Order: sequence, then structure tokens, then C-alpha cells
Amino acid sequence: MLREKESYGILVIDGNEAAIGLLRGRSLSTAKELTSGLPGKHRAGGQSARRFERLREMEVDEYYKRVARYANDIFLQTPDLKGIIVGGPGTH
Repeated sequence: MLREKESYGILVIDGNEAAIGLLRGRSLSTAKELTSGLPGKHRAGGQSARRFERLREMEVDEYYKRVARYANDIFLQTPDLKGIIVGGPGTH
């Protein structure tokens, strides 16, 4: 009877890391932590700026898709999920 039935999903994401967790009552548990593995915005050389930018954008897109797949798997398996809170600095 004292156990919290409702749970909320929490997804915090930025350009380098993401964390997926569940909040039940006052208890917060981390389900998954991910790193992007993306290179910096500056290149070492040997590639054109446009090509480097295009490749980096593709890798960023793939990172967001990977985070979404993990979040989807975790949140869909959670019974009584009332909502999802998403946080982070936003796009830049």
C-alpha cells in the first residue's frame, strides 16, 4: 500500500552524454548512461570543412537515434509510466 505506483521517466541529454532514469516517489534510479563518442567541432586537418561538418552531423544524428532507442526500450517496459521529463541545454 505504501509503494508508489506512478513512475516518471527522466531523460537528460547534451552533446556529449545522456542519462536515462526512472523516478518513483522520492526514489530516482539510473537505468542507462551513454556517451556520444563524437569528435570535437574542430578538425585536425586533411578533410574539407564541409565534408567534416557533414560527417559530424551524421554522427550526431546517429547518437540521438541511439539514445532514443534506449529510452524507448526502457520506458515502454515500465508499468504505470505517467510521463517523461526531458532536460538538457538544447540544440546549439
